[in-house]
Amino acid sequence: MHQSKKEVLARQWNQKVSLDLCDQIEIDEAKMNEMTRDIGKDTSSRLHRHS
Repeated sequence: MHQSKKEVLARQWNQKVSLDLCDQIEIDEAKMNEMTRDIGKDTSSRLHRHS
């Protein structure tokens, strides 16, 4: 199968875009985890203060 240069470039570009998206999602997940950890610390310290 012979591919035109345009097809090859399109495929490479798509791979790059999907890799960037995966990186972005991983970064977002890490941020979310940090936020939930902070919220968890916050609520547990509040609970300890009340008791």
